[in-house]
Amino acid sequence: LSHPSAEVVASAAEALGNLCAPGARFAEAVAATLSHPSHKVKWAAAYALGKFGPEALQHAKKLAAVAEDAQGSDDLSVKTRVFAMQALGQLRAADEAPLAARLLSADASFEVQSIACLALAEMGEAGRAGEIAGKLARPGTCLAAVSSLGLLGAEVVEEHSEAIVASALCSADVQTRAEALAALAQCVGHSRAPALVDRLVPLLSGSEPAVRAAAALALGGLGTA
Repeated sequence: LSHPSAEVVASAAEALGNLCAPGARFAEAVAATLSHPSHKVKWAAAYALGKFGPEALQHAKKLAAVAEDAQGSDDLSVKTRVFAMQALGQLRAADEAPLAARLLSADASFEVQSIACLALAEMGEAGRAGEIAGKLARPGTCLAAVSSLGLLGAEVVEEHSEAIVASALCSADVQTRAEALAALAQCVGHSRAPALVDRLVPLLSGSEPAVRAAAALALGGLGTA
């Protein structure tokens, strides 16, 4: 990690990250490389810290600083924000939820917005579900938004089921539809399930075969097909 070559430092940090929890004893040394001038080193360090788990939580503020410092619109800066925010989510660094919410609402990159969605969900920020659901309407963030709502649990999914059906279940993207199905399946037996059925039934006569199939699967999962 102290090698003069950025490539070597990045490779070492990544290798330690691949050890997951056993590598956490090197968290202090890895976190020190977040200040390295190389973007590749910052990416590898953030990746490793996220993989280390709870023992690396003490370095969350350093990760947040990396995300905030990388404010450019160039690909290198965007990727730096993505790696740092991904690590904060993996660490469930709830103290950095305001930063994630800020990136979700204001960052110009859909990739950063998407990772901010997932980070908020991993942090357990159910109170920000409305902000996450607001990203369902955009194709660039719809997949991350529906996945995040699913992570936040059945009550959140129920509350935003109309938007999930309208945007995610009806998406042209197969992975987004699959995530919508997985999220909606949590509504089985819940009080709003009948209302959800009412939203799904009209889709069975729609013009898109993939959407008809997704609606049928969703209804089957709810025990109505």
